Amino acid sequence: MSTWRWTSPFAGLPDGLCRRLAASALHRSDAWGVAMISCGIALWLHGNASLDGLILVTTIGIAYWFGYAVNDYFDAPDDALDERDGHRNPFVGPPIPAHIVRVCAILIVALICAGFARFGAAGLAAFSLALLVVFAYSAPPARLKHRPGWDVATHALFVQTYPFALGVVLMDASWQFADTYIAGTCLLASMSGQVAQQIRDIEVDARTGSTFVTALGERRGKQTLVAITVLLGVVVVLGLVVGVIPRVLAPLAVAFLPAFVARVRGVGARSQHLQAACSAFALLYAIYLLLRVSAPLSAPVATAIGGIS
Repeated sequence: MSTWRWTSPFAGLPDGLCRRLAASALHRSDAWGVAMISCGIALWLHGNASLDGLILVTTIGIAYWFGYAVNDYFDAPDDALDERDGHRNPFVGPPIPAHIVRVCAILIVALICAGFARFGAAGLAAFSLALLVVFAYSAPPARLKHRPGWDVATHALFVQTYPFALGVVLMDASWQFADTYIAGTCLLASMSGQVAQQIRDIEVDARTGSTFVTALGERRGKQTLVAITVLLGVVVVLGLVVGVIPRVLAPLAVAFLPAFVARVRGVGARSQHLQAACSAFALLYAIYLLLRVSAPLSAPVATAIGGIS
């Protein structure tokens, strides 16, 4: 019985860098989309649905797309050893001339830098740190993704937590207890996602390098995934119940429920289509919330949680 396989709509185009970048954006839409959602939540929480807010969340989306493209580019030799990962990585295939890659990377980085430059010295500092982390995580000689502990820590701090923090700090909003609480959920969600991915890729990672899960072992890796995910669920539900997390954000939690259930079961792999659909719904809902913003919401949130902080 034949197995149906998803085929990229870019598969018939010339095998050049632009095609691969476009395919990377499509394959990784759930990843850069989550970064935009995290930033969007911060903007909504403080009523910053302004032109600057739009520029920031768009710049973050482009920056995270570029970051994941860099990761795929340097992962291509390893992913080529596995049929599934090779199919998912658009950079697996005929090599692209290095000078073309450099020119394209410089142009994209310049565009991202211009977006962050709008926010002054703080924006440029945020850009510089993000660029350093992108290459330290994915590119040799550092390749933090193959340094157990550093891999999970980098994801925890920068996948969802960093864009949320930027949505507060770069917009000159007042950091509140609710921001700390939601940033904590972002950190746990990022850790959970990374451990789940490493469990999915454990066979390839065991052949090509070391990760947190390969060092810990698959059984203990799954136990760690379940523990982090259950803790995340408790934190989110508790936050919604007591009002630290505004209840209007509950649909975002529901959108990622399939991923939560899979991870509680200790399963690293899940449907790529379902994951992309849930992320798309969450992103559209975050956009809807931003469109509804008419006044700063930080004051009522602070009032609601005043007794806790």
